[in-house]
Amino acid sequence: MDSINIAEEDFDRLLLFTALESDVKEKILKELSAYKKGLMPTEFVEHLIRVSNLDQDAAQDVFSLVVNLITIKDSYNIDSERLYSGVAEYFSSIGEISEELKQSVLKDLHDIIFNTSPDILFSLAALGAISDNSRQISNTRITHEIKPVFLRTGLEGFVMVHSLRIDYRENNQDKELYFSMDTSEFEALKSAIKYAESTLKQIQEKPGFDF
Repeated sequence: MDSINIAEEDFDRLLLFTALESDVKEKILKELSAYKKGLMPTEFVEHLIRVSNLDQDAAQDVFSLVVNLITIKDSYNIDSERLYSGVAEYFSSIGEISEELKQSVLKDLHDIIFNTSPDILFSLAALGAISDNSRQISNTRITHEIKPVFLRTGLEGFVMVHSLRIDYRENNQDKELYFSMDTSEFEALKSAIKYAESTLKQIQEKPGFDF
């Protein structure tokens, strides 16, 4: 098999991983091996930050390296040993680093490939399915406001207004939508959410389904 040429930034990411303390690398490998199907990448990166004390950029770089390696493995339909051999052959041809560092890099590369759960592929595919829609919700918030009601005779009373704000991303731009609801509409929204939660629970408890 021809050597696999990976992106230059992935080589830099692997060097970053190699430079980490051994106990931090062990924690990362442990979490990669325990990756559960359906866990979203952003959730995993946040979890990685908590358990390893990496900063946001470093955790994201490590996960991006893992994603790219496992994607190569899936795209070429090759097993872990062949993936390691192919990438190792490419790294061995690089002359800019010392032999000692090169061996450390190759060891870390081996550990990443052989400790990464294949369930990451499911999460990446699931994320792709979710992102098929041109709009992806990033945040929601509901606020409540009491507003006065005036007639010709003056202040007649008050009304409760519930405001729903939806932050979303469309065409690589952050956008937001606002909706105002009265109390009956707010209760209808709550009922719809409760119904959705109950149907989701039924789906998750269905034998043979794994979400």
